[in-house]
Amino acid sequence: MRAPSTRATLALLLPLCGAACGDPSRDSSPILHLERDLLVDGRGKPVVLRGAAFANGALETPFDPNDVEAGQGAADYARMKALGMNLAQLYLNARLFESDHAPYVYSEEGFRFIDQNLGWARENGVYLLLTLAVPAGGEQLACGGDTLWDEPELARRTVALWEALAARYAGEPSIGGYRLLRTPLPSGEATEWRDLATELVTRIRAVDSEHLIVVDRADGARCAPDDALGESFVELEDANVMHAFEFRWPYEFTNQLIDELGFGEQGPYPNEQRLLIDWNEAEFQHASWDSRPGETALWLKPDETEWTEKRFWYTVTDPDFQFAFPDLQSRNNRGTVYFDDLVIREFDEDGELVRTVVDYDVETSGPWYLWQPPEENGTGVVGLSSDSHRGSASLTLSNTTTDAALSASMLAFRVELGHTYEVTSWIKGEDVSDSAESMLRLDFWTYPGSLTYWNKQGLSRQLEPYLAWSRERRAPLFVSEFGSSRPTFDDSHGGLAWTEDALDLLLQGGLHFSYFAYKDRDFGLVPAGPNAEPDPENSALAELFARKLRR
Repeated sequence: MRAPSTRATLALLLPLCGAACGDPSRDSSPILHLERDLLVDGRGKPVVLRGAAFANGALETPFDPNDVEAGQGAADYARMKALGMNLAQLYLNARLFESDHAPYVYSEEGFRFIDQNLGWARENGVYLLLTLAVPAGGEQLACGGDTLWDEPELARRTVALWEALAARYAGEPSIGGYRLLRTPLPSGEATEWRDLATELVTRIRAVDSEHLIVVDRADGARCAPDDALGESFVELEDANVMHAFEFRWPYEFTNQLIDELGFGEQGPYPNEQRLLIDWNEAEFQHASWDSRPGETALWLKPDETEWTEKRFWYTVTDPDFQFAFPDLQSRNNRGTVYFDDLVIREFDEDGELVRTVVDYDVETSGPWYLWQPPEENGTGVVGLSSDSHRGSASLTLSNTTTDAALSASMLAFRVELGHTYEVTSWIKGEDVSDSAESMLRLDFWTYPGSLTYWNKQGLSRQLEPYLAWSRERRAPLFVSEFGSSRPTFDDSHGGLAWTEDALDLLLQGGLHFSYFAYKDRDFGLVPAGPNAEPDPENSALAELFARKLRR
């Protein structure tokens, strides 16, 4: 009889320890550490980290270290514990400790902030994970902190800060570990993150040989967020490093209705009409340049400076075409193209209308992704104009001196062999070049296996490559952030259903995880900010955590 795997053994142990599993207050020397693919405390007892993050205003721009939206206290840590959580992820901004005017001079006020939270965590048997959310140079998300990669001095400051933090908290049993950097997004190759992470681990280990170190995968390279696993996980010469990634699929759903993110209204979950694509597996096949009429007839002409309807038909004759989505193309155009009011209708072999696939009124630029050839220095600029054909806005694409396209993967739809797709759009130009090739087109893709949608099966399909990577290397994984925006928890969007499906998958996969966030203005179980006090806790979400975690 084959011996059970370590994961199976862990599954047998966990129900015995329940919500108290890994309580640091119960161990004589409870420094968390890895033993092969298990996270254990100082007595060798398995621990699964299940918690949430305190954002602490670290991601606010500009960040004011004297006005940190901390807001949490002992009651919040006690509430975490009551919900079955054993981890609080504490977001930190480098400006809490040092300023650009006085680098390497660390404010005791910043350390006191950590100490205060550490005390509350200790009192409630919760581990505290220190997370550098914003390093010197700025936030990584959307390449806001490119200077971390381009200016060696900022990298040196990041390394020195972590050395100071590790030296101060070495041997502290209620510190669960150090998450080196939230959402690394190198401005060059992903190896830049590996090199910096290697230096960070080396310097931390010089002063702290015990604590767990959490290393996020490179979320992209060359300032382009990318879901591909590839070489994104940084594998280091340290046995006590846990790899981390974020679980936010589908992004259009989980980030919707937050004004500064620009996704706007994206609809409910589950949704059996919205495709959820694993872009690691999808493969581009063809574009609709051979439509009826052809592409040259559809190009925007220099004299078309008023809203002009462009319409074409495309019949799917290749069985490898499984799904499609619209692209807003502009090549060799020094001027500006305006796009609005996209409608796609599907007709069967007899010419009968099957459905309206897309009826999209542009109101935001958030969900659109600008593609330009990576080997060329693209100069295209995306904008949002109040000059519209329908509604109150249109998308603009300007100064595309090479090739450029705005991709709308959130509008992806399944295509049927033999069916014809009628595509209409309204476009206009300003100072359009004579050589410009600006138009709306369809891009067709193939996909192995069955297409998945905004449902639990779709989420599972997205998660499986990470689980396979973990199984192959016997490397435990930490979901450093998962969660959905507060507006999705209303009666019509299904944020609670998404969270329940995500939680089920994380628990089934034996993953460590942290919800984003316990307290945050836009994503929190509890809202944060000066106007948040009257707002209630998201009681349905709290009940879900308690039901899933207190077992």
